[in-house]
Amino acid sequence: MDPNKRAYSLKQLEDDLRDPMSAQRATLKQIFTSLQSTSYLRKHGIGPETTLEEFTDIYPITTYDDYEALVNAVADKEAEPSELIGIPSDNDDDALLGFFLTSGTSRGRNKLIPKLKRDLLHRISAFGLAAETLKKEGVAVGGQGFRSLSASQKGIIIRTKSGLLAGGANSMYLADPKNHPMLQKTMVSLVEIVLLDSPHTVVVYSHLLVALTRREEVGRINNAYANQTLELCVMLEEKCDLLVNQLRHGISQTVEGLVDDESLKILQPILGDGRPDLADFVERECGLGFEGILTRLFPNCEYLSMITSGAMLPYTEKVKRYTAGKIPMISSIYGASEAVIGLNMDPLQKLSDAPLYTLLPRSTSLLEFQPFPNDDEDSPVTMDKVKIGGVYEVIVTSSNCLFRYRLGDVVRVVKFQHKTPAVEFLHRSSAVLSLSNELMTERHLMDAVSRAQAKVGVHIKDFVFDGDMDCIPPRYVMYYEKGGDVEFNARISGALDEALHDENSNYSLKRSQSRLGEVRAVEVEKSTFGRYKAVMLKAGTDPGQYKAPRVVNNERLRAMLLEASLGEPMNTNSAEEEKAD
Repeated sequence: MDPNKRAYSLKQLEDDLRDPMSAQRATLKQIFTSLQSTSYLRKHGIGPETTLEEFTDIYPITTYDDYEALVNAVADKEAEPSELIGIPSDNDDDALLGFFLTSGTSRGRNKLIPKLKRDLLHRISAFGLAAETLKKEGVAVGGQGFRSLSASQKGIIIRTKSGLLAGGANSMYLADPKNHPMLQKTMVSLVEIVLLDSPHTVVVYSHLLVALTRREEVGRINNAYANQTLELCVMLEEKCDLLVNQLRHGISQTVEGLVDDESLKILQPILGDGRPDLADFVERECGLGFEGILTRLFPNCEYLSMITSGAMLPYTEKVKRYTAGKIPMISSIYGASEAVIGLNMDPLQKLSDAPLYTLLPRSTSLLEFQPFPNDDEDSPVTMDKVKIGGVYEVIVTSSNCLFRYRLGDVVRVVKFQHKTPAVEFLHRSSAVLSLSNELMTERHLMDAVSRAQAKVGVHIKDFVFDGDMDCIPPRYVMYYEKGGDVEFNARISGALDEALHDENSNYSLKRSQSRLGEVRAVEVEKSTFGRYKAVMLKAGTDPGQYKAPRVVNNERLRAMLLEASLGEPMNTNSAEEEKAD
């Protein structure tokens, strides 16, 4: 059964979950059949009859560096597409449609990922499975009067010299006029707002204002990531007075950073001379506080759809304040520009505290898993060989012309669904700091910040960690933007150091051996993280795919943080204590 050709049902998926390796071998054969004439496979003598074992034995593990030159050459019309995707067949499923542009996720470096029709069809099939899973759980996914509120905005799309388009996956979908009728039918806001080239804050404000005028139609809040949903919530809280004023009197002029000339043209006809009754209602509800505000303003909202794991954990916790824990948060699909990896078969998380994704055995990718960290240089294993509790980096071989490619995602195997693993996304493999071989992951850092905040009783709005190798011994530095006006720099450093001791035993050992110094907390100017996001969006990052880093991974971010730093951090330890440490 090829899910690309017709609807792939949950029943058919269940059959594959009982025999995942048969499905994986069939997937690999399809990849080799479609791409056998590519330069990559020809070089190693790989064709449709090559077995999985032969392939993994002769083909090396790869990274984007291994593809960049040829991908760029095809995009620049300096090489034929056939060198990348093989000789075109009569089957247009193998056609090269363009490139997914990923930006800011690999040390701030842009990547072009080939976009083939076969992969696109599979993504559609995966979303169909997700909808079927939600329906099975009794969750509404559409229908009359059921619309989505999001912070969607079309990002930068470029036309390469080859004539093919390159852009973020979300932006490519939003920009395609063929999708606009369905988009307008399902969203509570307007396509015209999605397509604005205005600053992202203008788009978010416009979406929110329109949604308030149609508040009873909001059936779900739908964003790729939890940080985008939090963006809507914070905008509502911080700009409530302005929203109420414009709902009451209409909108007649621009407001810096929130309403520009283009959005004004769209919003004026919607608000007209104002809606005083609605303004009174919103004012009254906001006056009651923002705990659970989404349940009161959007009474028919059934769930929030967004990624909640990995780097999104801090934002997810903050979103809960605005729902009072009364609106489910659903993370349906685990995917990337390179491949779709898994499906959440327990979307309401009845059986787990975190979203678990059951791997999709029959897709457009062979999945392998390399133990992480890989100190012993262990070889990757297929999905039938992973162990419960094991932590692995995902390796994909996909119909997007990537072979044994390091995806950069680190997952933990939690259980098996029949004979197929279900995994929890942990972090990016690059989101790791190790100043003295202590291997501090993104998850360690996020959990430590959460514990430190709770102990000191303060609120950190956003944060990122870097390593200071210029001091002896080296130390971690947390750059943070505080929420509120309470000064707590001195207290948070000590609490954070204690939390890192608890989260990472290697950190505790290195501190006891004076091989690491105490972590420093450095406050940065208000809106520093917002400015960095604006810079990244301007550089081409898809607004729907932006994820704030937890570890400094490029010099642009490091320079912004240093420039925005508010003085030298304070340390609770005396010089003698530090020396004795």
